[in-house]
Amino acid sequence: MELLEWTLLPEEIDFIRNNARGEESLVRYGLQICSLRLTGRFIAIYSKVSLKICNYLTKQLQINLFHNPLKAACPNTEVKIKKLSKWVFKIQNLWWISTYHNWGLVK
Repeated sequence: MELLEWTLLPEEIDFIRNNARGEESLVRYGLQICSLRLTGRFIAIYSKVSLKICNYLTKQLQINLFHNPLKAACPNTEVKIKKLSKWVFKIQNLWWISTYHNWGLVK
């Protein structure tokens, strides 16, 4: 995957900042939102995500760079991240569907 595919939208950055606490949590939210958008799936093992991708997100979120692979959060936090990431994904899809409809691309 290309690094640009991991670019967060301004609305996503605002959402992440309003829902996550701590730098690692900010990056986890970003990773899950981007992964859901790119693959339709959540990341199961954070340590498999390259530092290059994590640090691309840290730059977007304006936080410190990571020097070690990201570790999993506690199970309750993971559930929260996945629920909220799904919500962001659904809102984006609804917006695109309404936009395509308004453009006459979808009936």
